[in-house]
Amino acid sequence: MKKSKSRIPEEYQIPDDLSKWNGEQTAFLNDEELNFLIAHLDIYPERRTKADCITIADLVKKFKFFGPYKDSELFPDLCKQLRMEYYKAKDIVFRQGDRGDCLYFILNGTVSINVYLPYSPDGSAGMKELVKLSQGAIFGELALMQDSPRTATVIIVENAILMSLDKQSFQKFIKDPKALALPKIKQIFRSIGALEVLSQKKIDELANRCILRKFDTNTLLIKQGSQTKYFCFIKNGFTKVFRSIHFRVDLDTKELNGDFIDPSIDEVEAGLVRTLNIEMAEIGAGEMFADYAAINEKTMDYTVITTIPSDIILVRAKDLFAILNKEEIEAFRKECPIIHQMKN
Repeated sequence: MKKSKSRIPEEYQIPDDLSKWNGEQTAFLNDEELNFLIAHLDIYPERRTKADCITIADLVKKFKFFGPYKDSELFPDLCKQLRMEYYKAKDIVFRQGDRGDCLYFILNGTVSINVYLPYSPDGSAGMKELVKLSQGAIFGELALMQDSPRTATVIIVENAILMSLDKQSFQKFIKDPKALALPKIKQIFRSIGALEVLSQKKIDELANRCILRKFDTNTLLIKQGSQTKYFCFIKNGFTKVFRSIHFRVDLDTKELNGDFIDPSIDEVEAGLVRTLNIEMAEIGAGEMFADYAAINEKTMDYTVITTIPSDIILVRAKDLFAILNKEEIEAFRKECPIIHQMKN
């Protein structure tokens, strides 16, 4: 890894031999990775390139806190908002009772977590140290999840470099419904017929290009006779599949003929038919619909309506065609989904 010129004051530089530290070292990054991370965080956020953000994302994903978010395509954007802060021994990062607006990751140094106790059983009131934290630890994370004052005072024990993430950036990130859903989306794609043979790289690209939408109960997702440019996968929830079928009626009584012979075009135009919506199936999580119409550029031959609140993954046909090669597209085309079999 190429080292860049640093803005870091000399007193904050990480020693070459980390074993000389007084504080405990957590093996989350090796020496080279840690210095490389600090070098990129040393670039002001507004000056970071996309490549800088991807590099930072690749390194900080080793923090357990980022585990649920690291697979999101937006994760590098979140990492662009990470900042470095320098503190000297005895500096106070924040005080108990302060408004919480960010969390901190310890890249270098040691901090002391303290709580003020107005009363204790042994009669000794005042500030009490709970624990010391060093490299690899995080603190202040409650500030990102809830609007509550700081529950402790954090004091720097030795010169420290902290990485911070502000609440506003984090909240904006997790409000994107796809940010936390990518692992599940990839799992669903991997379980679909022709898609299961795709490389992990193609599954990742497909997942990053998809759209995740939430729909309420009794929402019309797609209507028979319409056209669609999307393949639809159910992440959570249930939908019902209906088909509108024309039945011939008796010219005099207007009752169904009961012969189940398809009406002619003339009979349809003359109104000598009755249209019934027949429930064909109920499909749920992990299943797909609209694929036959999307890949063959056909109109839908059924209607889909949600029966409970549902999360639907939408994949544009043009994105699928851009990612898959001709053989993979043809294999996907030959997959005959259960719903389409109902047509026959």
